[in-house]
Amino acid sequence: MVKYIGKRLLTSIVTIWAVVTIVFFLVRMMPGGPFDGEKITPDMKAQLNEKYGLDKPVGEQYTIYMKNLLKGDFGKSMKYKGRDVLTTIKKSFPNSAKVGAVSIVFSVGVGVLLGIIAALKADKWPDRVCMLLATLGITIPSFVMGTFLIYIFTVQITG
Repeated sequence: MVKYIGKRLLTSIVTIWAVVTIVFFLVRMMPGGPFDGEKITPDMKAQLNEKYGLDKPVGEQYTIYMKNLLKGDFGKSMKYKGRDVLTTIKKSFPNSAKVGAVSIVFSVGVGVLLGIIAALKADKWPDRVCMLLATLGITIPSFVMGTFLIYIFTVQITG
């Protein structure tokens, strides 16, 4: 059991490292920079790039980024002046956790209810409707379902 947990933990660490690395380099490969849309002078842009370390080679940026991540330093926010990213995450986390908890409770409740209905009415129309809803829930991508639900609850219901 300890060997299994150790293997899973190691796999998780490697996966997180790979995702962080891929995202880092994909963001750096995108055209433009974080200050391109701003109405600032080239001198100010150069100062901002220097302040955030964006004037350094990508390999050096990656090394600094990974060292800071390992220390728990996510850097300064570019959106919220004078705030670091970790503070922003800590401030937002309770609301995100509430939304996540509500969605888990809702999903489990609906899933168990549909499962009971399907079991009690096996091979009848309620079973087929429950199976159709479950299949739709699994096959429709979450971003499509999310967009649809946002439309329903914000535009249709609230008017």
